Amino acid sequence: MDQRYAQLGLSSMLGRQAEASDGAAAAQFAHRMRRAAARAGQLGLEPAAIHLAAEIAAFQPQLDYPDRWAVVVLIVASLAALEQGSTRLPLANPGDGVLARMARPLIEAEGQEPSEAQAELEAITERIERLLVTGALDTIVGNSAEAYRPLIYLPPYLYHQRLLAAETAAADSIAVRLAGAPLLGPAMEPSLARAMEEVIARPALMGSTPMALSAEQIEAVGQAARGRLTLIEGGPGTGKTSIVVALMRVLARLGIGTDEIALAAPTGKAAFRLGESIRQGLGNCDGPIERELGQRCTPVTIHRLLGYSPSRHRFRHHRANVLRAAAVIIDESSMLDLMLLERLLSAVPPDARLILLGDADQLPSVSAGAIFRDLAAAARRAAPTHRFSSVLTHSYRMDENTGPGRVILALAQAINRGDATLSKRLMARRRQAAQLCFEGVEWLEGGAEQVEDLLRRWQAEQLATGEIRRLAQVSYRQTAQGFDSAATGNLARLFQLLAASRILCLTRVLATGTIAINSRLHQERQDSAGGSWEPEMAPGEPVIVTQNDYERMLFNGDQGVVVSVRGEGGETLPMAVFARSSGFVAFHLEALRGRVELCYATTVHKAQGSEFDRVVLILPRQKLPILSREMLYTALSRSRRGVIVVGEEAVLDAALTSPLERFTGLGEALAARLGGINRPSVPAVQ
Repeated sequence: MDQRYAQLGLSSMLGRQAEASDGAAAAQFAHRMRRAAARAGQLGLEPAAIHLAAEIAAFQPQLDYPDRWAVVVLIVASLAALEQGSTRLPLANPGDGVLARMARPLIEAEGQEPSEAQAELEAITERIERLLVTGALDTIVGNSAEAYRPLIYLPPYLYHQRLLAAETAAADSIAVRLAGAPLLGPAMEPSLARAMEEVIARPALMGSTPMALSAEQIEAVGQAARGRLTLIEGGPGTGKTSIVVALMRVLARLGIGTDEIALAAPTGKAAFRLGESIRQGLGNCDGPIERELGQRCTPVTIHRLLGYSPSRHRFRHHRANVLRAAAVIIDESSMLDLMLLERLLSAVPPDARLILLGDADQLPSVSAGAIFRDLAAAARRAAPTHRFSSVLTHSYRMDENTGPGRVILALAQAINRGDATLSKRLMARRRQAAQLCFEGVEWLEGGAEQVEDLLRRWQAEQLATGEIRRLAQVSYRQTAQGFDSAATGNLARLFQLLAASRILCLTRVLATGTIAINSRLHQERQDSAGGSWEPEMAPGEPVIVTQNDYERMLFNGDQGVVVSVRGEGGETLPMAVFARSSGFVAFHLEALRGRVELCYATTVHKAQGSEFDRVVLILPRQKLPILSREMLYTALSRSRRGVIVVGEEAVLDAALTSPLERFTGLGEALAARLGGINRPSVPAVQ
């Protein structure tokens, strides 16, 4: 018997069955388990997931080996669906549906005829269907939403109990919010109108440009000021941050204290960018309200807002200890996953405003759920009397009146519509890296050789400019009070230059993943510098945090740069520097080992919420399950001026024609609850 089953506590169970049944069946089961473990990676799972499935299956008594193997396949398929972002596994069309697609890598044998593999696949999915319908798995599979079992079967879906409970709780909480009366009744409408007039008359500035609100932005601010839950949908650069600034100013004029306005985002980087934009916008407003807002309203991560304790794996704020807030504003809400949404909803007081800003067309969260997409769809289907979303349509980042921005915007819209023909026509096709212009949208067709040529040009023209090299060679003086003004100015400029462009990849692994691309660019930098630096990270190189570090207040996704730092004792060392609202902080590389890595290239997921002048998207060399229209849209919409897509035509075609497939139940559950809601409507602010 395989030693791994003994470690799982399964050896006695399997041994008893081997004594009472055919020993050949037991051997075949063990062989299938080993084969499945070796192929787990094809489903995005670790081999341990296969043995976890066997452990769960062991709780169901009196199953013969064929039935037990079928249960293992079912559980592994549900884990694979969860890993791919779904909150439930569809079991309709068992022979050729999602279940069959998930099960196929586990079942197919080397050298097996396709017809034999298909017959075996159909046999095992039929066995799974019989076991579920007859209730033969009653110890591990419940058949009602209230059942307390690891898995819940509500035809035609199989749920993990904790995810079904989270979806149910989230839908209930949202329905209760929407059923409540508006927080500003008719008597407060004149006050809201006056507050809006003041804010519109004295717009904030972004740089030297007034952040004048459009009609759709004014409507969104008014809706958010009144409602208990508001979704503000908008594509890249549609002015969502302008709405946050305006909403804060309006709420403060309605008597809401600055300490009662909470700002957050799913990641540290997104929170930092939101804070930068808010400070810039409010800093140009000459008024006591704006000064107080700028000083006291600092965005944080959602985990920090809710008081997450990594040692206890608990949140300080929940339904029994809600936040002290009258308005909670969440940016980049497309990155919200189901479990975090449920925690957030429980911690926001029922009489507080919850405003979620995001882009429903972007990639959803890495973890399970497609929260913003589901909520946006439910809001569009809702009756006018209780619609809770505002949609922004005009892009200020990708200006439709300028050449490069116009092409990027047109391509983003074509991808969203699923128009693959127009999408490819909008891309300027390049056969060689030497032909690239770094403007508009270009498609560099080809594989490994083209990537190498592109990286050499990218290093020379984007990463090793004269100013970047000069700033990378500076020795930055640090005292006990931090960096002096000269060092701060140089660091700010270096951050700005390195943040102007980025390479995006779909994965961390593979030859086209971030690890390989970062390593290649690091080596290219070493070669161009004459090999003068040997460490893994050298001065002038961008880095990204990969694990939360609560001691240093660094969070997954935070980006920094390595520079030479000279301390008060005169010693100069390469250190990682990160931006904070108060300036810059530096940490020894050794102290961050294992928590940071190079960031010439990052994944599309980690780039969400970022803006660049130019972006390169390197496609994988083969079709992967994560290839999707949403992946392309999210990547190219990070850029203001130039996008380069690198890859073979077949892979590009697969991405353009493959919408993201996530099976979730939140929208469905919410739609069922919204049918009974009938709340009073209120007039729009003019």
